Amino acid sequence: MGRGPLAIACIRGTGGETGRSGRGRADCAGPEAAGAPALTSYNLLAILPALLVLVSVLGVVGTSVKVCWSSNREQAVETVHRLWPTELLPGELAQVLPTPAHFEQASGLVTREMVADAVTCGDEVEEHVKAVRAYVRAGFDEVHVGQIGPDQEVFFEAYRELVLPVLGR
Repeated sequence: MGRGPLAIACIRGTGGETGRSGRGRADCAGPEAAGAPALTSYNLLAILPALLVLVSVLGVVGTSVKVCWSSNREQAVETVHRLWPTELLPGELAQVLPTPAHFEQASGLVTREMVADAVTCGDEVEEHVKAVRAYVRAGFDEVHVGQIGPDQEVFFEAYRELVLPVLGR
């Protein structure tokens, strides 16, 4: 959108067995992320490129993408399927379910194949780069990357050493 270099922040969540990431904090970042405000409103984040125009009046347009970095792709897919299946609930289902019990029931609709097709899992650097660049091409100024699962330190090291340098080129 022409407002300066892209800020990419990796968000540290709990990553525990609950699958809830919380708000977390930025631990590794691209060139401008260190100075970027940490108050991007999570309830106003655009999740689809089509929503970009709706939130661009805020000045900085951000989004988040969830990934699962692991040397074993199948294990990563299993981790996402076990901890965060609600990410892939179809249609408006996630907006209308009233209780956690309903979310648990609806999560049965999500298959491992759906996770493998929709969430970046594994340790292929180019796949992670591609996931972030899709939002960059759509015009987002900030892309927050969150690790699903317990391997938080491995994720941060991989993004710091492998993914962010490629994105910075």
